[in-house]
This record gives sequence, structure tokens and C-alpha cells, in this order.
Amino acid sequence: MKGTLLRDFGGADRYLRYDFNAWAAIGDRLGIKIRFASFQDDLLNAPLPLSALRTLIWGGLLHAEPDLTEQQVGAWIDEDNMLDVFQAFFSRFDGTSSPEVQAALRTAMGVPDEAPPRASEPETVLAEAAGAMS
Repeated sequence: MKGTLLRDFGGADRYLRYDFNAWAAIGDRLGIKIRFASFQDDLLNAPLPLSALRTLIWGGLLHAEPDLTEQQVGAWIDEDNMLDVFQAFFSRFDGTSSPEVQAALRTAMGVPDEAPPRASEPETVLAEAAGAMS
């Protein structure tokens, strides 16, 4: 399963995909404990700097490019694509979190409170796993 497509991101089409390795790397990098069943709450309860936004996107790209650096990812995010990139991030978890958590994440990241676009090739494993844990 490919994940959420980011078109022409860093000069190539790339997919955001959040497997256990991604969450482990994100948690390690941010210095927070992320539990699979409640990752949104874990992220919301940690004081996260602006660089955490870059880390969240970086983690979702590691599945295809394990040597990718956060600085490379940060250089690919600018005022022209920032909203699209963060909406792609939110679309990964559409349906797996409460509206309150989605609104809080949008507020924390400064993203307008509107429905994110649906992934063109969504990965359903996370949604199914989250539903099974509810």
C-alpha cells in the first residue's frame, strides 16, 4: 500500500505512509512516547516546536527513503505547498480520530478548519486497526 500521494514534492511524487517504524522514529526524534492506539492524544499532549511539523512529514516518508533527513524535507515545504502537505498528513488519519482531535491538530499546526482531501490511494490498514482497537 502506497499511502497518500504528495505530487512533485522535492522534485518527485512521494507517498506519506505511517507504519510502526515511522511512529517509532517520530517519537524518538521528538522525545515523546507515542502509543499506537492513542497517537493523536500523545502528539497533542506534548509541547511540540514548529520543527515537529517537519518531523511528522519526514517520518511518513521514511518507508521509501530511509536515509532522508528532516532538513531535506524541510527544504521541500514552503509557502506554496505547506497547506497541501499538511492536508495530506491529515488525510492519512481521516476517520481514525475524533473531530475534536482533528480540530486540535489543525489549530496546533495552523491549518484551516476544513475537510482535508481524501487520499487518492488510501492505506486502509491503519483505519482498520484503529477500528479494531475501539
